[in-house]
Amino acid sequence: EGCVLSCTAQPSAGDLLVRRLSCSERLRLLVAAASGAELRAAPKATAPLVCRVRGGALLAAGDPRAAKQGWCRCLVPVAGWLRAEGLKPAELGEAAEAMSKAETSLLEAMQHVRLRVTGAKPGGMCWVSSDALCKLVRKRRLDCRLGRGPCRVVHGCFRKHQEGEKWERHSWVVFGEGDCIADITADQFDATLPQLWF
Repeated sequence: EGCVLSCTAQPSAGDLLVRRLSCSERLRLLVAAASGAELRAAPKATAPLVCRVRGGALLAAGDPRAAKQGWCRCLVPVAGWLRAEGLKPAELGEAAEAMSKAETSLLEAMQHVRLRVTGAKPGGMCWVSSDALCKLVRKRRLDCRLGRGPCRVVHGCFRKHQEGEKWERHSWVVFGEGDCIADITADQFDATLPQLWF
């Protein structure tokens, strides 16, 4: 939205005070439930899936006790909405450790490329987006921090429907031997897939 965020740590239980131009919103450092969490583009279950975060991941989100219809706005690691149930407050030491994790930084990089390069319509943008993501990952040395091996862009095909014969071309980022991927355009083929897939 073109507004500047400034965060200052508060001494009480990991609260953050975030000021957006003329308004302020109180956020809490939270930990996702053991089963993980889904971040949606809007506060409803049918909204596009932005990404899935692993269980125990650090989140900066609105206070779950003040959630409207059970949804909290999230800003870290990526912007979106998540269900308030299962979230628990993060301890300050736990939060500092989690913030330095490469997975959080990778999701932030993925969202950056999705917003700046891919845009709102991912169709036909997989190669350009994957190339931009791979370059950003290397620049920030996230591939080294993840410990999964160097990243590269892979160009391949997959069948959109198991019973069909049509193969769709697609590009994505793989790490190391290919057992770990980062895909920011998979939702072009199926709206139920996450916009950020790691």
